[in-house]
Amino acid sequence: TLSSSSIRTKRVPSAMPLLPRRLPAAPRSLARVCFAASATHPHHKLSVLVGTEKDEGGASDRFRNRIKAGRHTLLADEPENLGGGDAGISPYDLLLSALGACTSMTLRMYAERKKMPLEGVCVELEHKKIYLKDCEECVSAGITAEAKATKGKKEPKVDVIERSITLHGDALTEKDRANLLRIADMCPVHRTLEAKSVITTVLKEKSDEASSSSSSS
Repeated sequence: TLSSSSIRTKRVPSAMPLLPRRLPAAPRSLARVCFAASATHPHHKLSVLVGTEKDEGGASDRFRNRIKAGRHTLLADEPENLGGGDAGISPYDLLLSALGACTSMTLRMYAERKKMPLEGVCVELEHKKIYLKDCEECVSAGITAEAKATKGKKEPKVDVIERSITLHGDALTEKDRANLLRIADMCPVHRTLEAKSVITTVLKEKSDEASSSSSSS
């Protein structure tokens, strides 16, 4: 389950550039998602296929995986300092990217519906694990007792995601900005991460995997 998690949100000055920049290497997961005005798309239920990649000689490239979601593909990998080849996005960075993209899309849809002059959004995220005693938000999030119960006698830790949002649009009022900051917490991925999730796992036969790959291609 993902019950012991907290998402901190803050607004940063709009002077931050809209175009993405390369983030420095760090032991904690970082991600940055930016968008300018663009069309939105309806939600679709998709099967996501993940498989290990092989090099030119046919050998498995350790951690590198190819992800296929509908007609879209991308690579996932671990950084070199964790034994990977850094050929793709790390799993935790993918998680942060999902939250960042969902946040920006939610703000865009809300701004369009309310006729707000929102020109763009940048969402910067950082994931880290901290001790429960150091998490001020955990009490209000209601995860203190459960985290202690699941961790037993060990000093419990919780996952904390810090999210910084830059809103672009000189015509935005302070009321507009306050409402957009409030709406950020309503993005579906945010709600999933802060809610209890149930993950079920089954083993599939290779023939089932092959038929799934061919039907989705």
